[in-house]
Amino acid sequence: MKRPRTSLITAENLRDALIRAGGAPPPSLFDEIQALGEAALPVLRSMVADEDLSLEESPGAGFAPLHAIRLLGRLRDAISVPVIVALLREADASEIVFSEAIFALAEMGEAAVEPCLEELARRGHSAGGFAEVLGKLGVRDERVFEALVAFLDDDVESGAGVLANYGDERAVPHLLRAFERLVIDREPGLFANQTAIELQSAIDDLGGETPPALAEKFKRAMHPRTEAMRAASEKADLADKRAQIQRAPRPGRNERCPCGSGKKYKKCHLGEDERGV
Repeated sequence: MKRPRTSLITAENLRDALIRAGGAPPPSLFDEIQALGEAALPVLRSMVADEDLSLEESPGAGFAPLHAIRLLGRLRDAISVPVIVALLREADASEIVFSEAIFALAEMGEAAVEPCLEELARRGHSAGGFAEVLGKLGVRDERVFEALVAFLDDDVESGAGVLANYGDERAVPHLLRAFERLVIDREPGLFANQTAIELQSAIDDLGGETPPALAEKFKRAMHPRTEAMRAASEKADLADKRAQIQRAPRPGRNERCPCGSGKKYKKCHLGEDERGV
């Protein structure tokens, strides 16, 4: 009979374990640290507060405090909320700490509601992060709903997603009105009219019905995207065909061009091939 594995992680060696873990700690390490419960909290808090430890040239290449943030979220450490809120407030959306702070705060429940509402009301550069937290908290609070609806007016694309995460069907009329106001970009682009996709997805997630006029508007919104995808596919096919032609022996000047145009080679691709186009 196998004996249960005894954890080697203690409050005393937890800091070193997270530093040694680098950028990809095994899930079992987080599980063992989480199992320490309150005994792990003082160490994790000190790691988050250690600015030197967050530097790339520090031991652990700056990853250890990020792991500590995630663990504080998993342990739902309410005392750490102000520190993590401050990190999110100052972080850039492109930084790893931004996403780790969102993850941690979203685990905190009621303890994160007030500070995140205050930060969202400031409309700083991290407002979208705080809106995301409020949408994921799982806390039903009328102030949260109203704040997320207001955020939709500021940032329709992100606002649609956070309202979908919040999960209140009362958001559907607000999403429909935002869709009605949305200006459709008619220029082809692989990412054209992403906001329309986010709105439609949020409406669907919340069980709303899209009126025929808006359903037609969504189709129009998807047209530039479809056109860009078609053009990209044709370009790739053409490049592949030309590569095949270049690998094949050149035909005679008066033979049919291998591109399939039906023209003689001299009247079609001979010039381009000679120029190396």
